[in-house]
Amino acid sequence: MFKQKALFIIVGVFSVFFFSCSQNPTAIGSDLLNGDFQSVKTLDSVTDSLKQTSSYFKQSIPLSISSYLFLGKKNNVQGSILIKFLITLPDSINQALKANTAQVISSLVTFPSGYFYGDSTANLDFNVYQINNSWTVANYTADNLSSLNYTPTDLSSNRNVTDSLTTFKLSNTLTTQWAIAAADSVDSTIYGIYLLPTSNSQKIIGFSNSTSNTPQINLQMVIQKTGAYIDTVTLYPAQDVSVISGSLPKVNSEDIVVQAGLEVNSKLWFDLSKIPSNAVINHADLILTPDSSNQLFGNTFYNTLVASMLKDSASALIDSSSTNYYGQLLPLSSGQYFGNIAAIVQHWVSTNSNQGLILEADGNLLGLELYALKGSNAANFQSRPHLRITYSLRK
Repeated sequence: MFKQKALFIIVGVFSVFFFSCSQNPTAIGSDLLNGDFQSVKTLDSVTDSLKQTSSYFKQSIPLSISSYLFLGKKNNVQGSILIKFLITLPDSINQALKANTAQVISSLVTFPSGYFYGDSTANLDFNVYQINNSWTVANYTADNLSSLNYTPTDLSSNRNVTDSLTTFKLSNTLTTQWAIAAADSVDSTIYGIYLLPTSNSQKIIGFSNSTSNTPQINLQMVIQKTGAYIDTVTLYPAQDVSVISGSLPKVNSEDIVVQAGLEVNSKLWFDLSKIPSNAVINHADLILTPDSSNQLFGNTFYNTLVASMLKDSASALIDSSSTNYYGQLLPLSSGQYFGNIAAIVQHWVSTNSNQGLILEADGNLLGLELYALKGSNAANFQSRPHLRITYSLRK
């Protein structure tokens, strides 16, 4: 009986020890298991009054790999669209159009909606212009618009905008010109159309682009040959791209900003000179407080920020030499954006080279979300960017 009780106690103690060790240990515990460290210390940007700086800036990014084409205006942001259709018609129709024995009697363009930014019931209006010069999707940004040549005459009519679909009729004269040019193998002169929102637009819609799954943007041309046929041909984009332009958003003077699409990012730097170079960083929690009164989100978005280590603060160049240094997610948790950047802090301490962080929006090509965050000059110290570090010192 005594042996059975003793065996039971031994097994129980061993089970507890095994279970405890099998769980994911804390960052502190995992670093101290080898006994090579003499102390565990903390450094807190709030309680230790660490010097910090923050700022925000705008840069142009290409949206060619985005799933959406953005059109409209909202606050500081404008979305416009360049699109060129692939004109492929049967030879019989081509010849009839060239001989002027057939006519295009309708040209309807359809844009399926998938995203909106701003009040979905607000107004959206736009004009459609003929593009007169060649352009390519690759790396096309707002910086390229200054070289875009287009005729400022609206070629659209019967514009209809709903939650799920936007349609408009396009000039039959223009689509006839496209068809004849394609039939003559001079389709290099078909440069497409430019959709530009009018000043009274108060929202932005994201349309599924040519790389998305169905339903897709399309152009339906109805062609009539008198006494012979009426035929409908559906055409799809050869290339399309969205251009986001605008100014820095207006927010509280205490705030810093991250905005997707327009690509407004923030830089953040903490003075970590108090941490010895021989320290091992166990944990480094970065906590950011949103200013909800200045934020604006679309109908679908990732409510997550991304922190990356800067290689050069002046040029905002990200250090992409290791996945530990860029793309660290800061999801919203209990009302704050929160994440562990221990690997980045370790690099700063070990190399004595701290260029700071850049903060971006997760999914910055998929929307126009505006994140306002309390910055380094916020009057309330508790709401400033908060870095809480736990580290161990070697013997």
